[in-house]
Amino acid sequence: ADAVSLVGGNANNDTANHGSSVASIINDCMGPAVSNATLMPIKAINGESRSRISVILQSLKYAEANGADIVNMSFGWDISERRSPAIENQIQRMLSKGILVVGAAGNGSGSVMFPACVSGVTTVSALTYSESKGYAVASRTGTEVDFTAPGIHLCTKAGGNVNSAGDTIGAASTSFAAPQITAALALLRLDPAHTGSAMSTLISCCDDLGTEGLQKSAYGNGLPRLDQLVKIPAESIQVRNIDGGEIPKVMWVGEDFLMGWTVLPKDATDKSVTITVDDANVIKVKQYGTGNAVVTALKSGDAVITLTCGTASTQVQLHVEQPVTKIDIVGAAEQLILGKTMQLSAV
Repeated sequence: ADAVSLVGGNANNDTANHGSSVASIINDCMGPAVSNATLMPIKAINGESRSRISVILQSLKYAEANGADIVNMSFGWDISERRSPAIENQIQRMLSKGILVVGAAGNGSGSVMFPACVSGVTTVSALTYSESKGYAVASRTGTEVDFTAPGIHLCTKAGGNVNSAGDTIGAASTSFAAPQITAALALLRLDPAHTGSAMSTLISCCDDLGTEGLQKSAYGNGLPRLDQLVKIPAESIQVRNIDGGEIPKVMWVGEDFLMGWTVLPKDATDKSVTITVDDANVIKVKQYGTGNAVVTALKSGDAVITLTCGTASTQVQLHVEQPVTKIDIVGAAEQLILGKTMQLSAV
């Protein structure tokens, strides 16, 4: 959608490179799917990073009136300075209509800023990481925090201090953590399977960075991992004889072998295999663990073992025979004359 300015000047000229960075992060996080969404840039803060309550309220009303599904609020101030019932009421109005509202918890230390602290707002803290110390929160915290996302040393294509690739260097704040959650929610809402459950789905795929006490107030439900929602189907099942050699085609009654299998591709989401036998009187299969089973021949006949994983399947066909345990010779004479022949029958 065309950008709109509520503070005068050129709506497309972001002298602070703040809103442009937020939009850039949403664009990059959504990837190709962003073509199925519409970004609605609303300029409500001037080049000096200042605004008025009335302008912020107007921007939220504009988003609602123009069909926004998700509103990203990468701004805020200490609630001790001023709390706006009008903004709270507008946020509650949007939430009642099913509009998701995402807010930045605030930089530095202390309690969550307004309006991210408003009930129902999806509040995001900023996360940092180091090899030596692991994850750590790098923003304000509180019971209002729902999610956390990287907020330190981010790169965005928004002008300003850029490297040779055109990426802004060193952006660091909850302002840039929040749009990552906004993008994740947008991706889920674009998926028919998650349109009505975007929030609960996002919670279900979080890496739990700590859910009690101070950790809960810092990370909320954790760091969302949409990659965990990607289902990679099984394409084939490879069967092998763990004892060595080929899978036998013929077995003797009482004989067994150890059958193993591998589900491909290796990164398939679900590798659980179901084994069935069309004639359990001929062949018995007893599964051990997740990748092998003992196959035992019970009686003479033919049987087919079917291994299934999702839509992938393979079959092992076996023929079982009764082994010869005794041979009786009929027609044998006690003596045989040199030069004579004798006909024998084995039964």
